[in-house]
Amino acid sequence: MPQTDLRLCRLAPVPARFQPRAVEKARGLDADMVILDLEDSVPDDDKSAARDAAIAATGAGFGERPVAIRVNPTDSRFYGDDVVAVRKTAADYVVLAKAETAKQVARRFLADGQAGAGDDRDAARR
Repeated sequence: MPQTDLRLCRLAPVPARFQPRAVEKARGLDADMVILDLEDSVPDDDKSAARDAAIAATGAGFGERPVAIRVNPTDSRFYGDDVVAVRKTAADYVVLAKAETAKQVARRFLADGQAGAGDDRDAARR
C-alpha cells in the first residue's frame, strides 16, 4: 500500500449495511481511501451482518487504496465484537468513533493490544 497523507485524503465512506451497490460504487470513486462504517450508520440489528460484510469487502480490496473501518465507541456494547471482526479483515486503518483525543485512542488500543483476542468483549466493558 502506498503511503497516504491522511490530512489530504479524499474519502469514500461506505454507508450502512454495506449494500453491494454501495461497495461497488466506492470501488469506482476517485478517492484516496475507503471507510467502512460499523457505527452510527448501521442499525443495531444489522451490526453482525455489517461486520461480516466488512470482512468480505476488505478481502476483495479496493485497488491500491487503503481501507479504514470505523468501529463503535469503546463504551458501546458493540465495540468488543467490532474489534474481533476488524482483526479478521484486511483493513489498513481503524477509526475509533467518538474519540476526542489521540491520547484516548492510543490508551484504548494499547489496552486492547495487551488483551488476548478472546478478551476484547470484556475489554470494551472496562
